[in-house]
Amino acid sequence: QNLLSKNKIGDPCGQHILEIGPGSGRHTRRLLDQGFHVTGVEPSEKLFRQLSRINHPQLVTINSTIEDVVLERKFDGIVSYNALEFVQSRETAFSKISSLLRPEGWVVIEVCNRWSLWGLAQSLIGLLKTGSYYQGRFYSKGDLRGLIEKFGMTVKDWRFRVFFPPINHPFFIKMGRNKFFRFVFSHRSEERRVGKECRSRWSRDH
Repeated sequence: QNLLSKNKIGDPCGQHILEIGPGSGRHTRRLLDQGFHVTGVEPSEKLFRQLSRINHPQLVTINSTIEDVVLERKFDGIVSYNALEFVQSRETAFSKISSLLRPEGWVVIEVCNRWSLWGLAQSLIGLLKTGSYYQGRFYSKGDLRGLIEKFGMTVKDWRFRVFFPPINHPFFIKMGRNKFFRFVFSHRSEERRVGKECRSRWSRDH
């Protein structure tokens, strides 16, 4: 969220932004609270129904993929949090992002790192399991930079963060409830966590 601060993108009030793959709306609510007008494009019918329950005058929701969506307006900004890993065509998605961005517009995107332990595990699990989540394709920094520059945009800022993968195992669930474990886990070095997400912010290059 610090990439969406006023000193980065200006005053959010009055800005119209496109959110790609908002899911149930966890980030959408934060964006609305900041004052943005949000158009959310969500491909999953189940998540779209949850997203549509957010009753806000500055929110428009559309049930579509980013590749297929048809929008008449251009946007001041575009955001996507862990959604572009699951598009059918990366090139079509990034081309659409570029075409929907106003001159001097900005984009904030967060994706999982292909070379993290999480990314490597995802690749292996994807060989055995079906479903859109397991078929997602994570990105390397080079992947992102190549797509950004190919469609006429320029990287302005890179951020990296480390987080723990969602291991649904009784041992980890029990440890997560233990106060001492939570204290040690949250106050020790971030290097002890597994997996990386890379986040980039770029603006349109004319």
